[in-house]
Amino acid sequence: MKKTVILTLAIAVGGAVQANAAKIDFVKQIQPILKESCYECHGAKKKKGGLRVDTKEFAFEEDYMIVPGKPDESELYARVVLPADHDDIMPPKGDPLPKKQQDLLKQWIMEGAHWPDGLKPETAEKKADGPMDRLTTIKPKPAETKAIAELGKLGVSVRPVAKDLLWKTANLRSLDLKDVKAALGHLSKVETMTDLNLASRELTDADLKHIAPLKNMTRLHLERNKITDAGLAHIKGMTHLHYLNLYGTEVSDKGLSNLHGMKNLKKVYLWQTKVTDGGLAALKKALPGVQITMGWKPAPVAKKEEPKKTEAKKPAPKKKDEKKK
Repeated sequence: MKKTVILTLAIAVGGAVQANAAKIDFVKQIQPILKESCYECHGAKKKKGGLRVDTKEFAFEEDYMIVPGKPDESELYARVVLPADHDDIMPPKGDPLPKKQQDLLKQWIMEGAHWPDGLKPETAEKKADGPMDRLTTIKPKPAETKAIAELGKLGVSVRPVAKDLLWKTANLRSLDLKDVKAALGHLSKVETMTDLNLASRELTDADLKHIAPLKNMTRLHLERNKITDAGLAHIKGMTHLHYLNLYGTEVSDKGLSNLHGMKNLKKVYLWQTKVTDGGLAALKKALPGVQITMGWKPAPVAKKEEPKKTEAKKPAPKKKDEKKK
């Protein structure tokens, strides 16, 4: 009985110690890993594949790069634990990350991938003229104020993109699908909206007509929706748009023609769409400065050739006995 009590107490104490264990410190434990192993290819000076991990804004720009709570679904972690001879391992040069650093990244993501706001690495790129600097200041109408209040009732937070700025941002990814239609109706009245995330909301082409009035849009997430070429006709008037994510939609070359007049467009994601090399070439010709990302595909694993089976030699046929003399 005494041994049982001691064992139970030990387990309880051990659990308490584990529960109170310090969480991963991003600045002290994670940022040095990123700076040493990732900035060279994914920093301010070089943005391989259109990806950067030197600032929070860029690191979380694509939801597949770091998925809080799910390291196995986070490309950042998935790449660093690939076999050393894999074509897609990160970092691509030198030795793979030590197991200790891999585990730190995994634990950090499992804990929610907390990244303090306001951190600016020494190599961070200074932007003299951002997309919003080109927008013309407008005075919000009463209808917009009312629409923002209605969106709040649905659970959608509409907030300034930065402190003391007029322009707004909103994310509908956590909104119940049954409330999406109502939310879109209210969004159409928020003229100061510049950054909108509508990913994975089962949107159709017709739904996009509700956001067509948002002419000040600079960033738009439409990935993983039931959108085809017809839907892009509703956003062709967003001439200030500089970021557009169409990953996992049904868009093809024909739909891309709606983007040719968007001279401010700098980054487009077309992974897992119906766009062909011809459509990409046409878009690049219309927008020479655009950066198109088609995602990454793991290098095919070389099949090991099975050793050829050596057929057993058949015994030579016996010669007929010569006629006996």
